[in-house]
Amino acid sequence: VRIDTPVREKRIAAIHRGGGPRDISEVRWGGLDGHLLSLATGLGAEIRNVRVTGVEWDDGHPRIISGEESRTYDLLVGAVGVNAPGLRLFDSLGFGFQPPKTTKTYITELGLGQAEVNRLFGNSMNLFLTSLPGVHFAAIIPKGDFATVCLLGDDINKQMIDGFFSSPAVRNCFKGEWDPEEGACHCSPKINIREAVRPFTDRVVLVGDAGVTRLYKDGIGAAYRTSKAAAKAAVFAGVSEDDFRRHYQPACRVIARDNRYGQLIFTFVDLIHRIPPMTRGTMRLAAWEQSRPRSKNRLSNIMWDMFTGSAHYRDIFLRCFNPLFWVPFLWTTLLSLRRSRPSERSG
Repeated sequence: VRIDTPVREKRIAAIHRGGGPRDISEVRWGGLDGHLLSLATGLGAEIRNVRVTGVEWDDGHPRIISGEESRTYDLLVGAVGVNAPGLRLFDSLGFGFQPPKTTKTYITELGLGQAEVNRLFGNSMNLFLTSLPGVHFAAIIPKGDFATVCLLGDDINKQMIDGFFSSPAVRNCFKGEWDPEEGACHCSPKINIREAVRPFTDRVVLVGDAGVTRLYKDGIGAAYRTSKAAAKAAVFAGVSEDDFRRHYQPACRVIARDNRYGQLIFTFVDLIHRIPPMTRGTMRLAAWEQSRPRSKNRLSNIMWDMFTGSAHYRDIFLRCFNPLFWVPFLWTTLLSLRRSRPSERSG
């Protein structure tokens, strides 16, 4: 089932954080991270390419140690993510920080060439309602010469990966002409699925993935919002623990609370995955909505916002309780009880 953008303003941009995958043969553009760093330096930031080996207190101020050199600062912001060992450096400051809870994901970049990527996937982000236990989100995303495969869930392992690539829906995407496991640059990074405990103290604050982020969604967006809240607190209030508690913690709490709704939604989505009539009913209703231009597209919009992160989880959760959503959903599910299972692919 193809789900078009609800409105023209809602578009998806596929980008690489760096210059591209490991086996890229030609660097055609800079990555997003490099672009953001260049904007920061243009505004006066100083970039120092050194490895931080320790963090300690210096008369109430944070001191950063890098090899033989050390410097003391008025404010230390931890934007290190959950995959960097630097996150553990904050333990030495002893202010009660506990890192976020994480789970292991899987990402691989398939070097198909731009012509082949366009032929197989076009400009659509392809999502899969897979019945694999523990897999909450599976997608294939075209990015120029590459197609990015992303699996999110509960500690993605090799068995889940093999099960995904061997499923008929995925094989159908490649039309039997490509083995997805050949020549792939892949990794299994950790992602934040539960916020950190006490991500701030006097003159120290942790932002983005190191503190809190949206569940399975836009880490860059959450990093921007938490960084903005921390900066506003520091500039307009101060850098004490109380200042961050009053002016920074509320922004983190909003994201954390919204994630609780997201956990409930993903639990419901997993239930749909495991009950074939509900899966078929979902696909049937989405197809019916997309075939009628004047339809309210309640299910289609929920699916769009759920998988792209275009809306808050709380908003999606409340829309799921609308009787006008449930009546057609239950009806198409009943109609699907005796029908053969269609393709699981959703683009």
